Order: sequence, then structure tokens, then C-alpha cells
Amino acid sequence: MKNLIVASTSTVYGGEYLSYLLEVMEDLFSQTEEVLFIPYARPGGISHDSYTQKASSAFKKIGKKLIGIHTFE
Repeated sequence: MKNLIVASTSTVYGGEYLSYLLEVMEDLFSQTEEVLFIPYARPGGISHDSYTQKASSAFKKIGKKLIGIHTFE
């Protein structure tokens, strides 16, 4: 089964990156070890790698490995 989260914001005022979604993410991705990330709206125009690294730190909190779609050929 494929699971998907589409989040219109990554940070809620005063919170950490994706902190408001951690519980939902942990439940939704409970049956997988790796998650595909699409670094679409890069804040400040940072690189795809930098944005994936930033998102990866949040996913590590729930024990998931994040893979940027841009790393596939």
C-alpha cells in the first residue's frame, strides 16, 4: 500500500520543522522504513539536497529514512 501526506506548511508558528505532523507521520508510515520525499517548494531556494537533509531530521525522530526523489535517475 502507498501512503501520502501533502502538507501545505512545514512549520507552525513557534514549533519545530514538521513537529505538528510527527504523530500522524509515525502512524501513517508505521509499516515502512524508508519514505520518498519530493523537495518541491524549497525555502529560500536552498538546494534539493539541503531541503531533503532538513526534512530528514524530522523523519529521524520517528525512526524513518528519508530519500529525496531527485536522487533517482
